[in-house]
Amino acid sequence: MSRTRIWLSLAGLVAAVTAALASSAIWLALSRPVAVAEAVQTGSVTPLVKALTAALADAWWAILRYL
Repeated sequence: MSRTRIWLSLAGLVAAVTAALASSAIWLALSRPVAVAEAVQTGSVTPLVKALTAALADAWWAILRYL
């Protein structure tokens, strides 16, 4: 595998991870604005992680109930 191909693969992976994080941050800001405001006010990331985990768990259970 050439170096160019490796760099393109790495760049694609970084872009995919960045897009996933950005979309989850936007989704979290729209679905749980109080948690986002609390995290911004306190300057702590912990409320955001807890809110994101709770939102993902809610979405997962909704998908499982649908199936």
